[in-house]
Amino acid sequence: MRRYVSLRRRNEFARLRQRGRRQASPNLTLFTAPAAPGDQAAVVGITVGGSVGAAVVRNLVRRRLAGILDEHFSARPQRMRLLIIARPRAAGTPYAELREELVRALG
Repeated sequence: MRRYVSLRRRNEFARLRQRGRRQASPNLTLFTAPAAPGDQAAVVGITVGGSVGAAVVRNLVRRRLAGILDEHFSARPQRMRLLIIARPRAAGTPYAELREELVRALG
């Protein structure tokens, strides 16, 4: 079960990218911002572009990131806005390393 709400609209992604605090790592770029007044849970957007690989690879990376977030927010519920952009290198990164990198970035 999802422990966060997904960003859906293009303008929400753009706003978070413009106003959020940027953190870069070898496999991911994160933009974080405080929760909006009406947010009951974390609001998350995951972007995996074509440079990461074919559709099968992009979907695998997206599912891995979603699973890591579910696990993280189950243990430590947080109210925040988060945009995760996968870099091409994320496709070949083992799950454990990707998890460690994302959890470290989330604090």
